Amino acid sequence: MRLLAIEFDQYSWHIKSNFTKMEWIQSERGGRKLLLGGYMYVKQKDLADGYEGFECELRRNTRQCRAKIKVMGDNQFRDRTEHNHPPNHGRSNATKVKAATKRRATESNERPQQVLMATLCEVTEEGRAALPSLNNMRRNIRRQRQENPNALPIPMTVEDLEIPVDQRLTLGGELFLYHDSGRNDPRRILVFTTERNLQLLSTSESWFADGTFKVVPTIFFQLWTIHATYEGHVVPLVYCLMLNKDQASYARVLAALQEGRAFYPTRIMIDYEFAAKNAFSQAFPNAHVQGCLFHLCQRIHERIKQEGLQVLYNEDEEIRTQARMIGAIAFVPVEDTVEAFEALAGIARAELQPVLNYFEDTYVGRPQRAAGHGRQAARFPPIMWNMFNATLQGEFRTNNHVEGWHRRFQIGVGADHPSFWQFLTCLKREHAMNEVTIGQAQAGMAPPARRRVYQDTNLRLIRLVTNYHGRDIVDFLTLYVNTNFSVIWSCIEATTTPSLLTI
Repeated sequence: MRLLAIEFDQYSWHIKSNFTKMEWIQSERGGRKLLLGGYMYVKQKDLADGYEGFECELRRNTRQCRAKIKVMGDNQFRDRTEHNHPPNHGRSNATKVKAATKRRATESNERPQQVLMATLCEVTEEGRAALPSLNNMRRNIRRQRQENPNALPIPMTVEDLEIPVDQRLTLGGELFLYHDSGRNDPRRILVFTTERNLQLLSTSESWFADGTFKVVPTIFFQLWTIHATYEGHVVPLVYCLMLNKDQASYARVLAALQEGRAFYPTRIMIDYEFAAKNAFSQAFPNAHVQGCLFHLCQRIHERIKQEGLQVLYNEDEEIRTQARMIGAIAFVPVEDTVEAFEALAGIARAELQPVLNYFEDTYVGRPQRAAGHGRQAARFPPIMWNMFNATLQGEFRTNNHVEGWHRRFQIGVGADHPSFWQFLTCLKREHAMNEVTIGQAQAGMAPPARRRVYQDTNLRLIRLVTNYHGRDIVDFLTLYVNTNFSVIWSCIEATTTPSLLTI
């Protein structure tokens, strides 16, 4: 089993590769069970460093195996100890299939045979031998339904989806389904929020928005969420199920929120999605729509791979430094962006020219053909991704709080593309947890402290930006890369987003 390891915050993190797949299912007691490499783990306890401790199920059941593992998120683990028994891939697969069968049985009104036809397609050859007989599985489905006789039918299309009145409320009885464009709308949109959450959104000047896809019911395309700062915390306040990600749909969501209510955000952070950028700019013309630093660097790295430069980037330190310097242009004053880009282009190796061309077209703007006429408008102009003032003012530079929430919510759901009713139940539970966070913030509880390594890095970055004037631009970009960019680029290169990264 091959693991990809990177150094991060003085620990060796193990990230899943194509050969190591972490899967999560719900245990019979309602908890989470981890399937990894043919072994099954059950949760032992929460650890002080933010990890969750899991142990081999044989340790829990018979004390035969002492293997343990520390997990953070849905795809990161470390300190995995060895088992004293071989893996059982068949049993792991059978357990996964049985969990899916139970979930589908309790969430749909399909006949037992239909449930089995839908779930048994996931069974492997090894898993077949570990499953109970089909008759026993049918009896289990009927028994589970007797325990849950009010299961709602699973909608197969958005036109089939009818949400009963009692399902439109939070667990506390407040109206939660704020907007439904209707069953006959071919671009149907559902917006979940509460009056209290909208009130908080109206008082917040800093918003964050992003979409996620794996956790979405199959009849929808994406879950788009809007988060905002409140007493130092970043909390989710609006949840939208959408059938696409075009500008018109985003505009409809924002129009529904603005109906009868005024919002005055001054800064809205998103990833580099052109449709969302335009929708926010039109709805809130006085707000600064800002791109996420992490996503900017991620796009540069993706372009490096597209141009076939990944091996050279990995092996050549000069190429690697100069590529990272492209992202560091975000930390010069916005009026110096063109000068910084041209200075870097003047010393960069020829192999990086395709990446520089992409960055110039997309984020800087090509020079006009007529000399002295400036530059063409970039798709994402420098004012959107520049971080000079944000750094000096102590503002967020990434959207990683939102992405971290998306991962935690996906873990809570426990499956990719759940049924609509499973999704809605989990969303209501998540909303209830967020209400606790909001209540604690109102009572004066401070937000989680940044780790010391991030605090130190941020202070170094502020000092570097403060002392920008008078430095040679290329020297500034080089110094920034060498002192501040190692963590963020290590995470990008490992294709993972650290939930606490605020560099």
